[in-house]
Amino acid sequence: MKEKIKNLDIENGIIQNCKYKNYTIFNPLNLKTNNVGAITYIRKWNLTNINTDLLIKYNLCNLEYVYVGQTGEKNFKDRSYKWKSAILKNSKHVEQEIKDFYRNYKKLMINEFGYKSKQFDRMFFYESEVDLYLMSSIEQSKEFESTFLNTYIHKYLNNLSCSYPINTYDSDYKINKNREIVKHASYDKMMLDDLQIIGLMFALNRNKEQQDISIDKRL
Repeated sequence: MKEKIKNLDIENGIIQNCKYKNYTIFNPLNLKTNNVGAITYIRKWNLTNINTDLLIKYNLCNLEYVYVGQTGEKNFKDRSYKWKSAILKNSKHVEQEIKDFYRNYKKLMINEFGYKSKQFDRMFFYESEVDLYLMSSIEQSKEFESTFLNTYIHKYLNNLSCSYPINTYDSDYKINKNREIVKHASYDKMMLDDLQIIGLMFALNRNKEQQDISIDKRL
């Protein structure tokens, strides 16, 4: 079942993004042309409004935590379900820092804020803020996954951002077991200002009609 999207952010005649539930969707015109071959996504959990002493108690920091990924699945809930299953089963394919963040955050919310286990899991996996970048191919999606990761890591390391990436594997950075960086990503594989992102959106959206965008309600 399709639902027409009304909350469009238009700048200089170009649709920059639109909001749907907890999703911010970039390149939304790809929905209209059915040109979605893959999705690059950024999950976000904002802990900046929680008392710092409480966070320290659970080995957390006063930061926005982010996870950058990509998928070829059209229904993003399917991707979230599989990611949830991998974390709950302690899969070796999930980076340890991701599992540590999930467990520490869950303990905090259960012990200090009265959350039930299922309530937290629903919030963590399905109701957190997510940026969705709709790409035409898996190759394009993987390229932007590493670009976004490189950017988040670079900005955090250089005190340019309070957003902390909990995954690094698909970036161009190389990090050893002691969490020390042994190789840095090159600047040409980062987005260091908004102009680059605006340029990306323009390139992806040019020459397309910009009306009557709808989305699968199962998203």
